[in-house]
Amino acid sequence: MLREDSHRSGTADLPDCQCGLGTESAEHYLLYCTRFQEARQKLLDILDDIYESTSSNKRLHLSEALLLAPKTDMVTRKHNFWIKEALFDFIADTQVKL
Repeated sequence: MLREDSHRSGTADLPDCQCGLGTESAEHYLLYCTRFQEARQKLLDILDDIYESTSSNKRLHLSEALLLAPKTDMVTRKHNFWIKEALFDFIADTQVKL
């Protein structure tokens, strides 16, 4: 469980991330936490591969919305599957128990 959620539920004293750069929220974990730069780069590389495989001119930018609930006009079902697979790989790579 991320610390923001743990703090809200009373199981953690502070919501702060171990990296020291902010609250350990879903957004921080997915997009900014310095502890997971390598795993995030792998995720970005996969998003670039998905973008290059499309005929669309809409670039896929890493965002919480893209990873959790992409707009259907942005990605196909097949691409959404690949994005979710990459997200689960990111979570596994970080070894954070959500």
